[in-house]
Amino acid sequence: MKVYEIKGLSGLLAFLGSVLLTLALVLLLPSAFMMVLWNAMIFELFSGPEIGLAQGLLLWLASAIVFKLIFNPQIEFEFKKMDRPPHDSEEDPFGS
Repeated sequence: MKVYEIKGLSGLLAFLGSVLLTLALVLLLPSAFMMVLWNAMIFELFSGPEIGLAQGLLLWLASAIVFKLIFNPQIEFEFKKMDRPPHDSEEDPFGS
């Protein structure tokens, strides 16, 4: 395991700047791509609604979730049999 040493305020600012830049690139590039793709296809060809960068981000996230569920599903359901059902009382639970 590598340990990186951050020296001083300038090192801390450089580290924070690189983390923010990486996050911005990871989020903004796919968002911009989806926005341009949607606006080029749906808006121009079918006179649909034009979307902005935030909606491009949501479209990218929804697409990523759908593709992950289709190509790499890892959802598992487990059913258990109860020993005995819960006791149903004859009384009104709401006291009316």
